[in-house]
Amino acid sequence: MKWTVYILECSDTSLYTGITIDLERRLEEHRAGRGAKYTKHRSPLQVRYTEHRRTKSAALTREAAIKSLARSEKLALIAAQPATWLSKPPERLLTKPLHRRTIIA
Repeated sequence: MKWTVYILECSDTSLYTGITIDLERRLEEHRAGRGAKYTKHRSPLQVRYTEHRRTKSAALTREAAIKSLARSEKLALIAAQPATWLSKPPERLLTKPLHRRTIIA
């Protein structure tokens, strides 16, 4: 069984790290609010990074290592992977979006 360690970008530009054996299913769980508490109200937008491990133990160890990284180090990790995984430039993650309220008249 192959385990995937992944980093998600959430709607508030925060980064969430997790592990799974089925990334598509897990992403749908996150998006449906059935994933981790952290992502429940942050609407994960997309997978920004993945890597694979042979065992759950190895995946948990790598997940813990990534979670201990500073945001800038996580962004460097994302930027260092093949460009085919990136759907937008990592520089987008360096800035926080303005929180705008929608006014309906």
